[in-house]
Amino acid sequence: MVQAQNVEDGHVEKKYFNPKEFPPNMTLYRFSRSVKISGLPDWEWVKATPYTDTLEQRQQLQQAYMAVWQAYNAKDINTLRKQQKIALKAWAWATDESEESIFADQSAYSDINEKGFKMKPINWNDYTVKIMNQGRMVRLVNKSDPESSPISYYYVDEDGETVLATVAPIFSLINGRFVQVI
Repeated sequence: MVQAQNVEDGHVEKKYFNPKEFPPNMTLYRFSRSVKISGLPDWEWVKATPYTDTLEQRQQLQQAYMAVWQAYNAKDINTLRKQQKIALKAWAWATDESEESIFADQSAYSDINEKGFKMKPINWNDYTVKIMNQGRMVRLVNKSDPESSPISYYYVDEDGETVLATVAPIFSLINGRFVQVI
């Protein structure tokens, strides 16, 4: 049995907050089974420096998020592609697709050109760290909506509705810098 992540009201706009999505004190059940797999590549994050949430690491992680945010804000497709290089390589291998098709299939890739596209400003106090894979992977999650990240934006959909969307990269500390690995 595992305790689900609790959420706090007040870190997303009211119209986007649904307290029933992550009810307080929700219990999850974890099932596991050992599986032996061979033939996998040496993923970049396997040897990453573990994240321990020091002030220096937190600042570096925030800088990595800010670089991604700025690339989306500038609609800089080439920089976004470079920032996702390791992640795209992993997804391409796992899905037997090309890196370019993986990149082009992302909803953010098309949303960036939608009417009303606007990046949501980052308030770092709205986010908490989620550490995964023995500290080798990390991401920031919104305290009110754990599915949302600091890379969030608005756009107007085909029905004229303003939509809040998010991109939730997972980072690893590799060779002294945070890079997107998934």
